[in-house]
Amino acid sequence: MECDPRGVSARPELCRQLDIRAYPTWVIGVHRVEGLMSLDELARLSGFRFATRTGS
Repeated sequence: MECDPRGVSARPELCRQLDIRAYPTWVIGVHRVEGLMSLDELARLSGFRFATRTGS
């Protein structure tokens, strides 16, 4: 969801209601993280599992 009022399809009122004050803000399940996350951290919080390659 875009919170910056200058952004495309922005929803600043909803962002205020949800108390989003930093960008990015991630809400995944019961977790709320403000700021940048590595892909590994994002995968861990979301339960995403990377596909592994076999052979090369």
